Amino acid sequence: MNPENIYYVPALLVRIFQDRWFKLIAGISLFTLHYFFDSVNTSATIAVFALIFMDSVTGVLAAYKSGTPIESHKLLRTAIKIAVYSLMISAGFLSEKAIPIHGIDETIIAALAVTELFSILENTARAGYTVAARLLDRFNKNLTP
Repeated sequence: MNPENIYYVPALLVRIFQDRWFKLIAGISLFTLHYFFDSVNTSATIAVFALIFMDSVTGVLAAYKSGTPIESHKLLRTAIKIAVYSLMISAGFLSEKAIPIHGIDETIIAALAVTELFSILENTARAGYTVAARLLDRFNKNLTP
């Protein structure tokens, strides 16, 4: 990378942030995010997205360790999963606004987090790590009647 390019980046960012259209689009985006997502659950929502990322990484690790070919269209599912999970969390928050029942979006966030946790454990078990396999066995024994 050229040193001139490094010095140009701050000037470019200043020009972008001074643009009226950028400010308008950023303002509308922030308003939309604030309206459709609960600011109280921001850290929980970020945690779910971090779990999605970890699930993708452990899925690639499991595919690598098992010799399964890693295909880009399977990684596209991560983007789709993020979009669907965002819709579910937002729908729960909007439902709380319409229905006087509290805890809908928290329940959805918790269910998504648990789903991602189990997926991470399954991927690490497929990658050959016995601790994850033992944890899954214990969960399955405790959950089955």
